[in-house]
Amino acid sequence: MFKQRVITAVALAAAFLAMLLNLSALAFSLVISLLVVIAGWEWSNLMKLSSAVGKAGYLLLLSLSMAAASHWLGLFERFDQARAQQMFQVAAALWAIIFLWIQGYPSSAILWAARPMLGLLGLLLLTFTWAAVASILHHESGQWLLLLAIAIIALADVGGYIAGNLLGKHKLAPIVSP
Repeated sequence: MFKQRVITAVALAAAFLAMLLNLSALAFSLVISLLVVIAGWEWSNLMKLSSAVGKAGYLLLLSLSMAAASHWLGLFERFDQARAQQMFQVAAALWAIIFLWIQGYPSSAILWAARPMLGLLGLLLLTFTWAAVASILHHESGQWLLLLAIAIIALADVGGYIAGNLLGKHKLAPIVSP
């Protein structure tokens, strides 16, 4: 299992690097939008949408949300970093609210566990994530900044996995983790 994960990670990293270094910011943003739609499919599973029509409708809403964000941010014209900053302030506020909800789990689940709320959260979080990648890429050294961010995340994830296997005896958040 570990060997397969390493091979997959190396292949994905090579593909990511090739695209990051060879595509324009616009083209890379469009490729990433396809990955965000795949993440939307996974989010629809989290929402327990079982019908193909329901999932397709959710993916359509996600695509429309990203299209509206790209238009508002000027992705196809001149990228507006000021608008991106406004969007990320809203995203930061949303993450602060989500953090409070997690702190209050399980009693806070009544606030966010309903399917419409989960759907809205998914649309917002996935759109904000896609917009963040597009925004980073439109900086002068955007390719390197994005590469640095991905490397930090990957190293933290691998480090947490290794530390958990070597040192972990107790879950840090046993109520939230499952």
